[in-house]
Amino acid sequence: MKFSYSLIKKMVPGLPAKKRLVEELNLKSFEAEDGGGDLINIEIPHNRYSDAASHWGVAKEAAAIFNLKPKEPKGIAKILKFSGRKGSLSVKISRPDLCPRYTALLVEIGNLGQSPSWLNRALITCGLKPINLAVDVMNYVMLETGQPLHAFDADKVDKGLVIRAARQGEVITTLDNQKFKLDGEMLVIADAVKPVAIAGIKGGKDAEVSAKTKRIIIEAANFDPVNIYKTSRRLNLVTDASSRFAHGVSPALTEMGVSRAFVLLEELARARFKDFVDINKAPVGRKIIGFSMSKFSSLIGLNLDKKEAASYLVRLGFKILLPKTSKGEKFDFLVEVPTVRTDVNIFEDLVEEVTRLYDYNKIPSKTPFIGMEPAREDATLKVKDRIRLSLVGTGFSEVYNYSFSSEGKESSYELENPAAPDKRFLRDQLKGGLQDNLKDNSRFFQGIRIFEIGKVFNKKTQEELHLGIALDSKDDPFFELKGVVGHLLQRLGVVDLFFRPKDRGLVIESDNEVLGEIVFLHKDSAAAEINLDKLTRLLEEEYEFLPLPKYPAVMRDLSLEMREAVQVGDILNAIETAPAKDVRDVDLIDYYDSKRFTFRLVFQSDKRTLTDVEVNKELDSIIKVLKRKFRLQVR
Repeated sequence: MKFSYSLIKKMVPGLPAKKRLVEELNLKSFEAEDGGGDLINIEIPHNRYSDAASHWGVAKEAAAIFNLKPKEPKGIAKILKFSGRKGSLSVKISRPDLCPRYTALLVEIGNLGQSPSWLNRALITCGLKPINLAVDVMNYVMLETGQPLHAFDADKVDKGLVIRAARQGEVITTLDNQKFKLDGEMLVIADAVKPVAIAGIKGGKDAEVSAKTKRIIIEAANFDPVNIYKTSRRLNLVTDASSRFAHGVSPALTEMGVSRAFVLLEELARARFKDFVDINKAPVGRKIIGFSMSKFSSLIGLNLDKKEAASYLVRLGFKILLPKTSKGEKFDFLVEVPTVRTDVNIFEDLVEEVTRLYDYNKIPSKTPFIGMEPAREDATLKVKDRIRLSLVGTGFSEVYNYSFSSEGKESSYELENPAAPDKRFLRDQLKGGLQDNLKDNSRFFQGIRIFEIGKVFNKKTQEELHLGIALDSKDDPFFELKGVVGHLLQRLGVVDLFFRPKDRGLVIESDNEVLGEIVFLHKDSAAAEINLDKLTRLLEEEYEFLPLPKYPAVMRDLSLEMREAVQVGDILNAIETAPAKDVRDVDLIDYYDSKRFTFRLVFQSDKRTLTDVEVNKELDSIIKVLKRKFRLQVR
């Protein structure tokens, strides 16, 4: 937004040079830059349009920053009191929801000549084009006060003004000779016959002020910002007034606007008061906020005294009141907020006002006090990580399915607004999704091995974490899966494991607790589902610190080709029970089918570095045990 430095300085005597003003505005108020000549470009935040989108608003900010006293232009700080209704000016509002306040002043003009040079210079600096004295005064007052104004030729207005919704298809020609077709959602200022302005956006040609105008109606209104914004965008017509109204203008500014406009017209055009109308003038409520110095200090970290904090607020136009004694929260003082400061509503807003005027750069840097706690170990996360490591190591791939399903039971949760017809229920098991995965991928792959860790939901237990495992195989998938589950649970630390037959499947039990089940899905596929919440509670492993091994490990890969299908778990059990004392770990690292496997054996001693001869001797003893238990060939 463009501002005239000379006009601001006129309002704040003693203001320093423009360069210094720009620097301090950047530090304490708004983003600003020197535009060259008399121009300053200032970025007014949206929440400050009500009070600061004007030269008077910026002047008060500058006066507060430099602790100077602003000089109020006549008619702004002390608003003129116009006498009551004379009956010669009629104004009606049919849409008060879109026009909260409408102030109008009827004046008689003695001489409507050219604007003085000082007024023209201010307009040109701020990007506005001088037109004639009446229009120039309206624009100049808008720049001064932030309140958009408009002047109608009173003799071209038929039977007074009406603020109403436009009629569907109604046409208006604006001051720049553009024609606009309106609709019923747009607000217009009209007389008894025609619209004479698009409310809050642009005036119409039919009531244009000219050199022959003898009487004018000065309009200073307040309009609904949302309606102005939508109308402006729909008509593709953006003006200075529409931008201000769209951001929100305080209703308290209308009186200030007409007061200042009358003062200037009285000086420059020998204007005489004829009538005054102010509709929907609601009493302005007092906004009072308590200020606590202890709360301020704890929030900002500054130890200001009460007098200094209050002085900053006074410089910004706030009033300081003494608090009354009460049983409630204790305040050091109360603050009355100016009516135009619609952005200040809570204590923290006042804190910001004090702090920015004090100077953010002066706030001392302090290391924050933080209560630190050691990280807690999450048993569930640890179990999930170990499950993933084990199953991926044995050739399984992890999948992720939606938490929704097309089928539900009486105990299932049904969604009120499902994303799709086949996602009406929250899933109560993982097996259904895994079965669909096997079916979808069986066209492209053979020997599918997948697992999923996820939440299931039902009305009885509400939410549980489950593990689902499924595989597709031509060679007895059910018993292969039983071996995988048994080996997995043993590696996790389940010492009391029991598989109990039930129907065509097995129930997984430990310590008299049902952990899950293994079931047939199809003749070539099977699935297991385990309750991880129960499993985590049952795990009784003891953790102890072990020093890092002193001696290196030796690894050997053992590839076996079985003459008949064998469960992986049975092979692992045989290896672990073989008379090889230095075997530290055994993992399945490759899997071709149910008859061909590759295992990795890790040998390590706590007493010395093992030689190849010692490792080969232990590996031979393992192979002898395997050959004795299974019909196989070492590849």
